[in-house]
Amino acid sequence: MTTTMDIIRTMYPDRITLSVEELALLIHMTPPYIRKEVRAGRFLIPWRRIGSRIMFPVSAVVSTLDDGTSPPKPRRRGRPTNAEVIARERQASRQEK
Repeated sequence: MTTTMDIIRTMYPDRITLSVEELALLIHMTPPYIRKEVRAGRFLIPWRRIGSRIMFPVSAVVSTLDDGTSPPKPRRRGRPTNAEVIARERQASRQEK
């Protein structure tokens, strides 16, 4: 079975970090979208700035992609719906028991 690390090592041999463009090819996103999410602090894969370039450690890319968890869904703005209120009340009553 081919692992994520095998795929990255095949595409980018002897690399420790990946640039935005290389990561975009790997995860099928556009470079401008990745840059925008990094600037906003919402990008899931840890990154480092080396000079003016944004670089992603290969180990962080592999662990994030293999982890399979998605970021928590942000709460929507405004007043909660009745369904959200009821769900919170049920959850609170379960925790009290």
